[in-house]
Amino acid sequence: MSNPFDFNEDEASRAFEKSIIFGTPAGNESAESSEFLKKSMARSTFMTEDLEDSQSVLFRTKTSSFNAVYPGSDGLQSKNQTTAAKPPIKYNSADLIKSARSNHVRASSDYNDRQSYEGLDDVVRNKPQVSASEFQRVQDDLIKAKQMIEMMRGQKWANLPIKDIIRNMVTGKSYSLDGYKSYKDKQSLLVEAVQSKDGDVVLAIVLFLERTLKEALFHREIRKQRVACDQYIYYLRKVEEWKKLEDFFIYLLRYEDAALLRYERIYLNKHSKEKIEELYNWIKDFGLKTEVAELTSYVKDEIGLIEKQRQLEAEDQAKATNNSDIVMKYHQRPPVILTSLVTTVSYCALFHYAKGDKYYPDSLKKAFRLTDKQYEWCVLPPLANRHRWPDIQELFTSTNWLMKKMKQNETSYMGFEYVVTVLHKAKSNEEVMAKYLSLISNSDVRLKFAARYQMHDVAIQTLVDLRDRQRLEDYRLRIGGTSSSHTRKIINLLNNTQIKWR
Repeated sequence: MSNPFDFNEDEASRAFEKSIIFGTPAGNESAESSEFLKKSMARSTFMTEDLEDSQSVLFRTKTSSFNAVYPGSDGLQSKNQTTAAKPPIKYNSADLIKSARSNHVRASSDYNDRQSYEGLDDVVRNKPQVSASEFQRVQDDLIKAKQMIEMMRGQKWANLPIKDIIRNMVTGKSYSLDGYKSYKDKQSLLVEAVQSKDGDVVLAIVLFLERTLKEALFHREIRKQRVACDQYIYYLRKVEEWKKLEDFFIYLLRYEDAALLRYERIYLNKHSKEKIEELYNWIKDFGLKTEVAELTSYVKDEIGLIEKQRQLEAEDQAKATNNSDIVMKYHQRPPVILTSLVTTVSYCALFHYAKGDKYYPDSLKKAFRLTDKQYEWCVLPPLANRHRWPDIQELFTSTNWLMKKMKQNETSYMGFEYVVTVLHKAKSNEEVMAKYLSLISNSDVRLKFAARYQMHDVAIQTLVDLRDRQRLEDYRLRIGGTSSSHTRKIINLLNNTQIKWR
């Protein structure tokens, strides 16, 4: 059941008194009482007590105005008596105009005072006459109302059973938690709220406990209920109480969650100097926690990368300003601070691909432990854009130490089909494209990419190696209208009796 006493008793008391004294309640007796209080108390009593003072003030005001118009008069003498006592005074035209204006202002003031005095007389003359029994009736109603308010004030704190108050919360009825002041009641509220399986109710109880319990007791109680913890964590994330959420994770001994939360906030910082300081503080707080050992290593690498980026940016910005670097004249130099490791390595491959350079990409690969496949993805596009074919060949060249004699083999960790795609986007020549197309080990994949990029010689040779006469004839019909030389080459191969076709 709902609690009908959950209201502001002071506001209700004032509203009730106002409605009794100044309102217009239904019924003849109440209407008469209201008229009595409004007319008799608000007008008659006030006007009767101050009538004599008001008349005295108005009388003095009129007397002073009379004396101002007729100098020398004491308010009781007539105008003739004043004139007879003193000789006439001669005025010039300017004085007469000034005196006329002053008399007009004083006459207006006298008129306003007379109107106000007449209004007071009307109020006194028309004041209502109310009996003493009617006044006593209103007094009794007011006393009863005050007694009822006091009774409701006491009943407000009459607590419902725990299950009933939780049921009211679940069903959306009105409720009040202020009366549950004991520690045991608060424990029971949390347990019952979790059993209700209503997330909103659980969160309401959790916030009530947070507001009314000490932090240590609150954390101890909420820790017992996993659902309550999850609801509280979700709430803190929604309201962005990051420091409180981090402290709560630490109290729960969830150091990995606390460390990740801190790192998420650091990641959003776009100022390199502040970010380095925050990362150092992160190492200080979480660096020795075994739960985040892997993340600690990553954070240390990020600090080293940002510091190197700051040095690299300062030096290259000076080169770009002085036009002392040829590559920077033809390739737009993007900012490198706070970029990823892959982007930084690609940047260095574009502007610092020289073995004697301290920012040589291979040194970054070793310092930050990049894999061979990651390194190829970073370095190949910049080298292809600059058409540095010998450097690309060296990139894919490896030494096979298992052979009796040293032999150079070209291998790619990313796959030569992706190498060909990059070379095509960089507009490489046919010779380079044909070379790396032929290094694709899977014949079907090689034929697919050769046909896509119209490398007909590679496609024809692949079909010949497969001894697939039918597919070679289909390929001839496909390119017959576009390349007569390749068509003749296919016809000659088909007529070659030394080739054993399938």
